[in-house]
Amino acid sequence: MEGNVARKLGQLEAKAKACLGRGEEEPSRSEQDMSINKDASMLLEDASFTGDDLLCISVKMKKDLNPYFREMLVAKRAKKAYFIYNNQIYIGREHEKLGMLYKKGR
Repeated sequence: MEGNVARKLGQLEAKAKACLGRGEEEPSRSEQDMSINKDASMLLEDASFTGDDLLCISVKMKKDLNPYFREMLVAKRAKKAYFIYNNQIYIGREHEKLGMLYKKGR
C-alpha cells in the first residue's frame, strides 16, 4: 500500500518539476492541494486500504501524529464504540458534524 502512495506522490512531484522546467508558473497552492486531495480520494476508494494505511496518505503534515491521535483516528474512521490506549479505555459517542468524539472511560 505504501508503494502506491509513494508512486502517486512521485508523480505529483514530477508534474510540479515539469511545470517549473518549461518556464511555467508554479501551480497555485490551492491547485496543488486540490490535485493532492483528488489523488488521495482516489486511493481511498481502493477497498484494500486499512485504517493504518489511511494515515500514510496525509501529505500536508510536517510532523508525525502522536500515538494517541493515531489510535483515535483509526477508531474514528471505523466508527468504533471505544479504543484502548496506554491501558486506558476511551469511549466514543456519535457527533452530528465530527463523526465520533472520544472521552476517557471511568
